[in-house]
Amino acid sequence: MRKKKLLAITAFLCAATTLLSGCSSIGGSLLARPARAEKLSYNEQREENFSLFKDKAEQFSAKFAAEIYARSNKDENLSVAPMSVFMALSLLSECASGQTKSEILNALGVSQNAIETHLPTLYRGLNVEHNGAGYIREQTTGLLKTSNSIWIDKSVSYNNACVEKLAKKYYCYPYQADFVKKNALANYAVRSFVKEQTKGLIDEDFHISDETLFTFINTMYLKALWNDRGRDIPLTSESYDFTERSGEIERTKLMIRGYIPGRVYEGEKYTTFYTTTYNNFKLKFILPKDGYSVDEVFTSETIYEVNTIKGYNSVDHEKKEEYYTRCFFPQFEAECDEDITPVLQERFGLNSLFEWGRCEMNELSETPLVCGKVRHITELEVDRKGIEGAAVTLMPMAGAPGPGEYTKVYFDFIVNRAFGFVIRDSYGTTLFSGVVNELD
Repeated sequence: MRKKKLLAITAFLCAATTLLSGCSSIGGSLLARPARAEKLSYNEQREENFSLFKDKAEQFSAKFAAEIYARSNKDENLSVAPMSVFMALSLLSECASGQTKSEILNALGVSQNAIETHLPTLYRGLNVEHNGAGYIREQTTGLLKTSNSIWIDKSVSYNNACVEKLAKKYYCYPYQADFVKKNALANYAVRSFVKEQTKGLIDEDFHISDETLFTFINTMYLKALWNDRGRDIPLTSESYDFTERSGEIERTKLMIRGYIPGRVYEGEKYTTFYTTTYNNFKLKFILPKDGYSVDEVFTSETIYEVNTIKGYNSVDHEKKEEYYTRCFFPQFEAECDEDITPVLQERFGLNSLFEWGRCEMNELSETPLVCGKVRHITELEVDRKGIEGAAVTLMPMAGAPGPGEYTKVYFDFIVNRAFGFVIRDSYGTTLFSGVVNELD
């Protein structure tokens, strides 16, 4: 019986404050140098067609997060990185053909032309570094880094034009390794690469099979501080009752962030507000109202609605009042390490990709291929120093009336029960989304 040759697609999202030096990819040779990703300009990220593409990506993100949570162990916290999966599948679409390509594009909700035109722009927006000012200018106050790579076994023939396009158009690292004959060394090469790209956070053997001929990997890493010197933000002097999803009460002190313009947004079953890091990454909370559970509010519709809120009603011109709100919220950790193949098959319609004889990857190679599984790994920690992992931000509204004209009104938004969250970057891209069901 002939062995099936596997195409492995691995979407990794990595997050931590630990900054360790990584190893070079020993055992893998770089076939082409990826193009350099220039900084994304304000006009580019505001361009109408790119905004439409981003909206489709956000719809995918909301649906993916909700579907993974629906299948998760509800007793634990969960974080997912939908944009990492979106980017990995977009790369795959460039290599696919026929029914397989059609299914991928339908799942993503975009055309191949839109991917080719706008995915490079999206990628550039996911590579940003912020440094402090003055005498602390050498300190990194915010770092968002993503990378794409394709790993090709030495025994397989491949379409060089396709690989070159991945490198030049999509900033993809094309590596060649020997998964078939020197599997341990090839796995070590992948491990070293992922460790290097994630600043040492992910360091494990992924056990890529010796039947594997191609592997796609997307990595992300982010570090975001609350303030420019990395100092701890304050805790409340008293402890609050935090109601976990199970109904148990956990007494805990909450972190306090300063006032920002706006009032709490009221949904039908939830309330939402946000806080920001020093570099304006935004952490949005989805807090169930009394009588509702986090399971009822963490849906694709709610996540998308929260992501599309443009303002938080910071001014009432009739009453001549301007509003400011601060967030009280707990420290938390959340993660994910799942085979997401069933979700992609059952909820996104990706079937032929995983079926031997139906998977069409003719743009990449004439060798018959099939995808074994898609693995998704995330880690997230929010503590008194900042958001460690991925983060999202939106600039505060401008144009409020000058001081002295309006009365200032202050509110507190207290996150005191199991909640959902979304973390967005300064371009409005969802990086992390998930649920906190319990506190450690």
